[in-house]
Amino acid sequence: MNKHESARTPEAFSQETRGNKVIPQIYNLIENQASTQDIVQQLSQDFYSNNLGAALLAVKELQARGNEGRAAIQFLARSTDELGKMAKKIDENFELHDQELEKPVGISRSTKYLDIHNNPNLKLSIYEYLKSKGYIPEYMGLDECSSLLKRQSGATKSGVDSHLEGGLEKDLINFSSTFGASEPCYLELLGQKEILRLRAKQTPQFLLLGSMGVYSARDIRKFADKINPDIKTNVVDIDSRSINQIKADVNPTSQPVQGDALKLPYKPGTMDNVYTNNLLDFIVLGRRDYHRVYTDLINEVSAVLNKGGSLLMIEHATRYRELNPKNSKADFENELISIANKAGLKLANKLPKTLFYLATRDNSKAVVDENGLAYYEDICLEVDSMSVSLRFEKI
Repeated sequence: MNKHESARTPEAFSQETRGNKVIPQIYNLIENQASTQDIVQQLSQDFYSNNLGAALLAVKELQARGNEGRAAIQFLARSTDELGKMAKKIDENFELHDQELEKPVGISRSTKYLDIHNNPNLKLSIYEYLKSKGYIPEYMGLDECSSLLKRQSGATKSGVDSHLEGGLEKDLINFSSTFGASEPCYLELLGQKEILRLRAKQTPQFLLLGSMGVYSARDIRKFADKINPDIKTNVVDIDSRSINQIKADVNPTSQPVQGDALKLPYKPGTMDNVYTNNLLDFIVLGRRDYHRVYTDLINEVSAVLNKGGSLLMIEHATRYRELNPKNSKADFENELISIANKAGLKLANKLPKTLFYLATRDNSKAVVDENGLAYYEDICLEVDSMSVSLRFEKI
């Protein structure tokens, strides 16, 4: 049994089956705007059934209900039992969010993190991780490993079309921004409740802008299957070579369309999620009016999203900083938020730091459980403080 699987019987807590998908009862209560009393009752039932992922979702809902929800937490905190102890910890800091909130509930999704910008022993840390996972031969030393990584990095960066030439999976660590490398960031941007919303839908539509040859087209399919196997994955890329590679793939997994991200070939309101992955640096090449390009892109995405759908962006903004050397990451982030707001999108989530898989052999290895929580057990995640990670929701 995996660490994230609770030791419980199926009848120990309430669930609903929709088709072949299991939806926790707490999500159904939230979706149907159940009373706070019903939320508290389900919280108690899930907590004592050791269904802590569902209990976490209940706590988040109580937080979202403001004073009424806090009053419910304070009522629970009067008890001296385990639920009361948990409620007391949450009441002491009612503003806790995401992973900070998981600890008092009793959930551990802990993994290894490596900050690539603030690690004085970066080479040694990478080497030790690769060796611990068996990704490099036992006999390989630190200097040899560092030299190999340097050669691989140079080969990837010197080849503009390296993703079309194949072989990215041979790199020991991720030098290219494939969708699979960015999977942890997309999962955390969606969050537990949004993952369950997508799981509960009949046939959601995902759209990826830019396919990195076959790599990201394959990766988004793996990603979608963890959320809801009925999701339809679509990919648009302006490069015919990428589209042809996807079509020629042994097991084509996404519907590819050659097209321009600034003129999307889809009907209005047809997509549930749209994803970008370091796309902006590419589409502003040769253009100085980056603000117009960002605006056109986000307006196009807003048009194809349905109400409640999301635009998820992971962007490094190298070109933005080249054109605006005095501007910071926060300036770039605020500009995107401003443009999105004008396009009818509200900020739903943002991450203080962007998360990637360090090793290419770890790509797409997250496990998403029945409560919509993602786990990255024994996997090292690379922390990048220079990129922005945003999720916008169509109003």
